[in-house]
Amino acid sequence: MPRQTHAPGEAVVLGKSDGTGANGSREASPERTWQHLFADVRLHADDYIHARKRLPTMLHVLPEIFPGHDYEPLRARLAQRLR
Repeated sequence: MPRQTHAPGEAVVLGKSDGTGANGSREASPERTWQHLFADVRLHADDYIHARKRLPTMLHVLPEIFPGHDYEPLRARLAQRLR
């Protein structure tokens, strides 16, 4: 299947293979949580409570794991998504 490309900042619809946990639920697995910053989902919906809780933690921990990168655009994106 050809890979789809999206414009920077464009919302992406997560399909079952992209946006669900191993058990098929919408619960975000940690390695996929970041995708919710750009996915076409309502983070305020109860279905996405786990992603909503993990995103701030992820953005706090990433600079410790991968220093030297600018995470401010991701923090701004999260703030925008949580409005």
